[in-house]
Amino acid sequence: MGYSKGAMQLFDPLIDSLRQVPIMAWVPLTIVWFGLGDGPTIFLIAFSGVFPVILNTVAGVQNISKDYYNAARSMGAGPWSIFSKIIVPASLPDILIGGRVAIGLGWMSVI
Repeated sequence: MGYSKGAMQLFDPLIDSLRQVPIMAWVPLTIVWFGLGDGPTIFLIAFSGVFPVILNTVAGVQNISKDYYNAARSMGAGPWSIFSKIIVPASLPDILIGGRVAIGLGWMSVI
């Protein structure tokens, strides 16, 4: 989503609308979907933690300077090389921050 405008336009409304629903509002629906037991708990923890990771990853990819892409393309780098050598290393700090926030939100959803 951070690299492709088409993916951003396609997925951003869905992610933003799902993100606005409080985690406690999902409890009855997850019980219907997964029954009683560990299924609803695991889903709610994962559901509360996925949005910080997505948003921080998108922000991390969007904050990469266009000069890096242009330099890689001018040296003959393909899409996979750009992804593995530029996008992942440059956005990794933001991805890890999103993971740290997601762990905190997952723990709060357990409580």
